[in-house]
Amino acid sequence: MKRSALKTKTADKYKCKNRCGNKAEYYAGTTPVCSSDCAYSYLMKKAAAKKKKDDIAYRADTRKMAVDIRTRTKWYKMLEAVVNAHVLLIDHGKMCFTCDSAHAGSTFQAGHFLTVGHSKPTRFNLYNIHKQCARCNQFGGGMPKIYKVNLRARYGQDVVDSLEGPQASLKDQYPTTQDIESEIKVYQSKNLELNKWLGLK
Repeated sequence: MKRSALKTKTADKYKCKNRCGNKAEYYAGTTPVCSSDCAYSYLMKKAAAKKKKDDIAYRADTRKMAVDIRTRTKWYKMLEAVVNAHVLLIDHGKMCFTCDSAHAGSTFQAGHFLTVGHSKPTRFNLYNIHKQCARCNQFGGGMPKIYKVNLRARYGQDVVDSLEGPQASLKDQYPTTQDIESEIKVYQSKNLELNKWLGLK
């Protein structure tokens, strides 16, 4: 690296760029330093800082690319997670929708009246999802007959007819992945407020 002496008249104004506290004795390139050790140390610090900045930028670009290429299936999975969490929050303190009990050792889940495989358009319809025990939801196949009776009792026949009738496709409900992402953020906000209100978090 090119070295050049500091001008005598201005030498006292310069301190070593490596922040060692000493007065600079010469230039290493365009950097005033006091010794070759400080010149090397300063350049290493500068290189490390640049690498850290580049790494942060790279990670940000990678995250953006991951979001951009994320498939609808993955977006729907993410939406399903926050919607199901919301259902369990609004049904907090209630028993299983289909058996009205909590079986020993059972965990509660967000159970669908019309399953996702049977009716994709109602996948995120809150009238179609309620708190169920694992025995009813998993081992009882969702208990659709009892589920339907209880839906009719709670909301009326119109809701049942609406769920079983023609539905807009998920693509029509969420034309772009940005629409799905926005819906996720809405539910995340609602869930945060419900958690606070219920004193759970």
